[in-house]
Amino acid sequence: MSTPDNGGTWAGISVDSGGRLCVGGTLVANSDTNLDVTGNAQVTGYMKIGNLTTVERDALTPTDGMIIYNTTDSKFQGRTGVAWVDLH
Repeated sequence: MSTPDNGGTWAGISVDSGGRLCVGGTLVANSDTNLDVTGNAQVTGYMKIGNLTTVERDALTPTDGMIIYNTTDSKFQGRTGVAWVDLH
């Protein structure tokens, strides 16, 4: 499948000219999300979670449900409510 210069849509898959991809939904204008999957997703193989230092994590604009690997503390962390919590 090729992407026209102005983006396009194919059977539930949308791609914009910036390379952002949406599966099963609609691309949201001005979003910083590169991949948006509406519905369930299955990964065959492995999935790498973002590796960030505490300083990089704290520079994010967090939303509930984010998961990162904190390389400063060597811990997986999730965003819930108003805080980052260690995931055990």
